[in-house]
Amino acid sequence: MMTPNLDNRVLVTILGYLKEKNDEELAEELFRMIAEESYFLSPVSFSKKPIIQRDGSLRLENDTKLRFPTVRNEEGKAYYPAFTERSELEKWDIDFNIHTVLTLCIDDYVDMLTLDNENAGIVLNPFNQS
Repeated sequence: MMTPNLDNRVLVTILGYLKEKNDEELAEELFRMIAEESYFLSPVSFSKKPIIQRDGSLRLENDTKLRFPTVRNEEGKAYYPAFTERSELEKWDIDFNIHTVLTLCIDDYVDMLTLDNENAGIVLNPFNQS
């Protein structure tokens, strides 16, 4: 099983810079990195405990339900949080019973949003850069 690269230091640096100053070229690079090479940490809860395989992957029983927590903005819209690193995830004082943290790419979030009309999108590092 391939281990995703969780080295998002460049992405985090760009996020910080863009928070202070609008730079169209840098914003395009940020979107390219998110689309093509970045992975994010996402907390998840399972209705049934997954079985860890030898290669580190998880096997779920057919009727297992997954629950991803969300964060809400001032308007009440819900977003899936995506964390660039463990220290960002730890900023969340979550009262959610997390069984595990998955490593997801942007395509995984897009798939989740396609199946879920209740959530408005994702937010990167919601307790820091948003």
